[in-house]
Parts: sequence; C-alpha cells; structure tokens
Amino acid sequence: MSARSSRLVETIGFLGTGAALGALVALAFELTGHRWWAMLMLLASAVAMSVRSISRFGVAAPHDRSRLSGTARTAVVLLMVGATLAVEWATNVNPRDHAYMPLLPPILFAAAFFGFGYAVLAIVICTAAADYFFSLPVYDFRITETEDLVGLSVFAALGACLAWLLQQGFPSEGGPRPQ
Repeated sequence: MSARSSRLVETIGFLGTGAALGALVALAFELTGHRWWAMLMLLASAVAMSVRSISRFGVAAPHDRSRLSGTARTAVVLLMVGATLAVEWATNVNPRDHAYMPLLPPILFAAAFFGFGYAVLAIVICTAAADYFFSLPVYDFRITETEDLVGLSVFAALGACLAWLLQQGFPSEGGPRPQ
C-alpha cells in the first residue's frame, strides 16, 4: 500500500472515529433530553477530527504558532469563552444543569487551533466563569455545594483530557511533519 493511500485510510479512520464519538455523545444527550447541545457536540467532534485529518496531509496545522502572537491567541480564547457565555445567557441555558458540558466548545477549539496551553487557559476561564455566574451562590467564587465541586472538577478534568487528546493529533512545533 502506498504512503498516500495509507494516509487516506488513516484519515477515513479518524473521521469515522470522530463521527462515532460524536454520535455516542449525541445519543447520550438525546436520551437525557438535551437535543440541541447534542447536535453542537456532534458538530464539534466532526470539526475537531476534520481539522486533525487536514494536518495529516501536510497542510499547516491550525495551531501553527507562527501566525498569531501570544497576545492575539489569548484574546481569541477570551472571545471564544465570552461568545459561549453570551449564547448561553441569550438562550437561558444554565451549564450547571448540564454538568457544565455546554462550556466545552471553546476548550476544544482552543486546543485545535492554538494548542494544549491555550486550552488550559480556556479551562481555567470557563471553570472560574461557571463558578462565579452559575454555581450557587451566584456571583460568588465560594463553592458551597458538593454537586458544584464535583461538577466543576469533572468538567475541568474532562476538558483537559479532551484537549490533550486533540493536541496529540497535531505535530509538535518545529518537529517533522508526518509523511
């Protein structure tokens, strides 16, 4: 099998994996009655795996660190988190009711486009914002309920794991590109 056809088979495998994971997440949300977030997570999974597969064909990885300065990347991460929070407020979605999972998209996109470090920044900001704006008592950083402590901890750990897994699909900065 030639190198090109082997990359094609690998890409189809990655796209299939992304679709399967997205479908499982969508099914879980559908069974619990959270329909439109199921579609959002399905799309996020498909986009993340597609971005990863594009980098396998020698196209520059989306998180190529030479394109934007650190300040610009930080600003984009803050804008993504802000946009996510704005959408949730506009649609009356309380992330606390959904185990904080509606806050995952900025983390996934930060990992896909800027790398793991910026995904960690998004995790910290999302967790702090969720604690301040959504967990009881509202507008206070104190965590008074065990449910919120567990929920925020699981959210942060899951976000970090997903960001790290997504990051593993991209070649390292300055390292050799996959052939």
